[in-house]
Amino acid sequence: MPNSVESGASLFILKLAAKQGRHMAKKSATKKTTSFDESLWDSANKRRGSVESFEYKYIVISLICLKFISDKFAAHRKSLIFRYGHRL
Repeated sequence: MPNSVESGASLFILKLAAKQGRHMAKKSATKKTTSFDESLWDSANKRRGSVESFEYKYIVISLICLKFISDKFAAHRKSLIFRYGHRL
């Protein structure tokens, strides 16, 4: 049974892949301007620098886990504030 971090990260990756698939399907061959997604991927590749792509996955997975933990913390904090008010 996967833990919640793995399932959250997997869900994030699946959503990202689905979004990329829709983006690729919508892209026209005659379009000359770059979309936001393309410029984002290009800048990520530039920031990656000399790190090989197979090593870069560890950085990306760590960032996904950090984002997941941050979201869980924010939700828990919000529930505590709702339960106890602003006495925290």
